[in-house]
Amino acid sequence: MVDSEIIHKPPLQIVPDSYFGKDLRELPEEEVEMIITQYGTLRNNPDGYRLGQTIMALKQVRNIVKEIPAIQEMLDDSSNWIFTKPEPT
Repeated sequence: MVDSEIIHKPPLQIVPDSYFGKDLRELPEEEVEMIITQYGTLRNNPDGYRLGQTIMALKQVRNIVKEIPAIQEMLDDSSNWIFTKPEPT
């Protein structure tokens, strides 16, 4: 099997910790939809809540960029979309 033949499939149950350090813009649309679908249970923990909120914001920004190209700068700034673990308080 060649690398190009490998199809990425999202996990059945989203685990927020597995997304730390990932650029959420690079997630396949299927995985984005799965996170949104599971948001009801994800939001019960702080990292799941942040992951769901960030994914929903990303989806909104992508939709806005289609209408207002100047917003592309916000989408291009990776610091907005790399999921990070919050600093302990």
